[in-house]
This record gives sequence, C-alpha cells and structure tokens, in this order.
Amino acid sequence: MKRYLILILLILVLASLLISSCREHGALTEKQVIQMTYDYLIAKAEQLQGVYAEGEKIIIGWGFRNAVLEANEKAIEKDDLGELVEMELDEPVLGQPQPLKTVVWTGALMRLAKYSGDGLWSVTVSEWEWRVNERTGEVTAQNEEAVKLLEEITLKTYCNNEYSYCFDYPPSWVVINQSISGVLICSPDSKSNVLTEINDQHYTDLNEYVLAKVSWLKDFFHEVEINESTDIHDKGYTVKRIEYTCLAGGQRWDNRHYFVLYEGKVYEIVSSAVPTAFEEYHSLSPLYDPFDSFRFQP
Repeated sequence: MKRYLILILLILVLASLLISSCREHGALTEKQVIQMTYDYLIAKAEQLQGVYAEGEKIIIGWGFRNAVLEANEKAIEKDDLGELVEMELDEPVLGQPQPLKTVVWTGALMRLAKYSGDGLWSVTVSEWEWRVNERTGEVTAQNEEAVKLLEEITLKTYCNNEYSYCFDYPPSWVVINQSISGVLICSPDSKSNVLTEINDQHYTDLNEYVLAKVSWLKDFFHEVEINESTDIHDKGYTVKRIEYTCLAGGQRWDNRHYFVLYEGKVYEIVSSAVPTAFEEYHSLSPLYDPFDSFRFQP
C-alpha cells in the first residue's frame, strides 16, 4: 500500500512539473514570437506607403536579420544548436516576388526571445527591446530605441472638428496651413503633400461639380493631363477619383484627387508629389494616399 502511495505521489509531482514547464515556455515558440514581432513592425511600416515604407522596411529587415545571424554564430560557438528552422526576415524586392528565407538554429532564437510568464515575452532584436503578448499579438516598445522606431513608422491622425472627418498621414510630415474648411500637410522636403478642402454649399450632382473643378484645374495649372477618372462605390457615399499630372513651380507633379459627396457637401482630398528619378525608373507611385484612412466621425 505504501509503495502505491509513493508511486501516486511521484506521478503527481511529474504532472505538476510538466504543467509548470508548459507554463514557463508559453503557447508559442521563440521563432513564432520573433516572427510575430517582425510582422507587426513591417505591417505598420507598410502604412507609410511608397518609398517611405520601403526605406523603413529595409531598416527593420536589416535589424532583425543581423540580430538573428549574430545569435546564430554564438549558438554555434557554444554548441547550443537545437533544430534548424526558416524565418522570413527579408521583404520581397523589385524582381524578387518572394521573401528570402533566413535559416537559423532554434538555440540562437532562445537568445533573442525569453518567456516572462502570463503570456508575455521579452524580445531583444538589434538595439530594440520589445514586449510581446502572445494572446493579443500586442507589441510594445521597452527601450528608447524601440520607441523611436515606432514613432517613425506610426501614422499621425488629423481631425477636422468643424466637419467631423479624420485621416492619417506620415509621422515626419508637417501641418503647414490649417483652417475650418481644410488643411495642407507637407513632407519635410515639400515635394509631397496632402490637401483637404470642403465646399459646404449644398450639392446633389457630383459629376457636375467634378467637371467644373477639372475645367478650373486646366485654367489654373500648366499642361494638365487627366490620366484616369474612376467612380468608387464601396465607401457608403458617392466618390469620384481623378488622376492627373500638371506643371507647377517648374516641376511636374503627380496628383490623385478625390471628390466625396456627403450630406450635401463636397469634400476634396488631394495627394500631390514630385516623382523622383528612382520612382520613375522603377514605376513607383510617389504619392502618399490618405483616402483609405479617410473617415467621418459621429
């Protein structure tokens, strides 16, 4: 009888150790947590659009890849290898449709990601320190360098209280001119901008308004060329978009112009930019387009 009691106690102790071990390791692996952190940052950087996004994604990719490779070298030196796994830490580039794979030992990843308990992880990659919640996917900065990176890739929001609309814009851009009926926000080099204007007279026919505005553009700017005109139907209100190029200040500007008819008022959202030689060579749009984030507030 005593032997059976000892056996039962041993089983209970082993079960307790197994449960404790599971709790210590969390629901995810180190690879999954590091990949989750990388994917989260890349997704935020992509919201910057165009060359702004590409530049930040390269910085993030370099930081993660170099940290993983350095940890891999240390794991090999210490003969602390584990298993070989693949990670996607390189974004696709022009002419390369698929991301490159980084092959690494799991022993190296254990140097970068540590389980803290209660579903939380600490992840140290390059100069950045992060806390990752494996339940919610939330990634928060834990040091000054990580805070700075998040500030560089997190869009700011402009809200017009008079007409109750908002949209997002790149964090390095500056509000140049703000009034009750609109705002002008420019890039630091003044080669890109976003303009909103509201005509609060009552309108029922958006097509007539757009035709009148196109006529005005052709009179105001030099060499205006309309490239595209599109109706947009998935916003819950009437929207027309035109794309055109024009000469202003001796430079060629690309423009994407939205006309929104909402509760009898016409809202205009204009993205303008001077394309660089790099963007023209690679057929990249120079425009930051705020329309996807444009929304009305109750």
